[in-house]
Amino acid sequence: MANSAFDHEPTLTLPVSSTNTALVTWTGTGADTLGNSTILVGATTMGLAADTDLLTFGNGTIAITGAVTGVTALTVDNLNINGNTFTATSGAVNITPAAGSAIVLDGAVNVDAGVVTGATSITSTEFVGGGVGITALAAANITASGTLPVLNGSNLTALTSANLTGALPAISGANLTNLPAGGATINNATANELVTVASTTTQLDAEANLTYDGAELNVGGTSAKLVLDQGSGDGYIFELRSTDVAHGISGYNTNTYGQFMKKHPTSGMLQIWGFSDADANQAIGLSITGVSGIAANTTKTTAAIGIVEILGGIKNGSAIANAADAGNILVIRDAASGSAKMIVGQDGDVRVNENTKMPSVTKGIAKAWLSYDYSGSTPTIMGSYNISSLGDSNTGHVIVYYTNSLDAAHAATVGMTQTGTLGSNMTGTSQSTTKVDIKSSNPADAAADLDGSVVIFGVSE
Repeated sequence: MANSAFDHEPTLTLPVSSTNTALVTWTGTGADTLGNSTILVGATTMGLAADTDLLTFGNGTIAITGAVTGVTALTVDNLNINGNTFTATSGAVNITPAAGSAIVLDGAVNVDAGVVTGATSITSTEFVGGGVGITALAAANITASGTLPVLNGSNLTALTSANLTGALPAISGANLTNLPAGGATINNATANELVTVASTTTQLDAEANLTYDGAELNVGGTSAKLVLDQGSGDGYIFELRSTDVAHGISGYNTNTYGQFMKKHPTSGMLQIWGFSDADANQAIGLSITGVSGIAANTTKTTAAIGIVEILGGIKNGSAIANAADAGNILVIRDAASGSAKMIVGQDGDVRVNENTKMPSVTKGIAKAWLSYDYSGSTPTIMGSYNISSLGDSNTGHVIVYYTNSLDAAHAATVGMTQTGTLGSNMTGTSQSTTKVDIKSSNPADAAADLDGSVVIFGVSE
């Protein structure tokens, strides 16, 4: 039997044993790969004398127990093996290890039931998933030299607290680096806008009416309002601080110079605190200033208004009403002891030092006073209040003119002469809202030009 691959012909030996094994003997020299060998061919096997079952034949199968060499490409069903490449001609490539075992890649990376372990670095342009498999992610685990993609609603989906298995670090300047110098925008809205979370969306929306430029917080819009709701909290709701202030008062932040808080835990009441430190050049803790754009109101009735006003009232149903006449409208108390120092009542009474009632500021005090000298033929003012000038109508008569008129012509005038002689006297002869005529007499009851003093009580505007 000629064969171009060999320089000899094989010898066929018929079975001579009970095993019915056919013997094919190759006798060759030179470059024969088999040399002088005998191939044993059995009923279901084929091999050499030293290894008779290199090939095992079954129903539609051939089993190879030895190593296959010299094959450059092999196709089995839909899988083609060529060099270092596995290629499926149809469908997916399924690699299934034995039960309880894992697929090991490069002797280090294990894939077992969908869990990958042993990978020290994974490079990808995008990771897609719900975040369940990413645990204990920290800055040390992110070693790529590139930049992370922008985080937005499209690539942060279904992220819940269950996906974060560790405590996140506090957000601070150290955690936020390489941000754009001009800040970032949200949903392509105007830069520097603050954000709100709408109840019907899963993303942050820019709030056009609330902006912060790094120095000022602005609330805009035709119906703009800023509401601070502390729920059932009882602490301060708004506080003003400055590192220039260091008052050192116990119970308060030393840099606080202003504070707004709820005075009563369940009833409310607004309490305003003002603080200053030892560097203050004036002994002021709280200063209230009002500046009017027009001339001050001059009305002196119950309809008067002032540049600075303090209003006090009580709740009556759903409306605000005046307090009773005995009610206190304004009380000035000592901050440390809480003792009342001045009380202004609804009835207009002003009391100091607890219950000492001050005279009425409209009816109980002098509206004018005068001390004059008659060194010549006319009287001269030596000292006065609310007196504009003096007139001399006759011997012993001095006409006193008021700077501000009284609102009634019936004032009480009290006076005395200053002669050093007993028996001289002073009387009022006539009066009006603008003046009073005073007559001085000597001990003989004759009109005389004498020095004197006068006090007028009444109602003055």
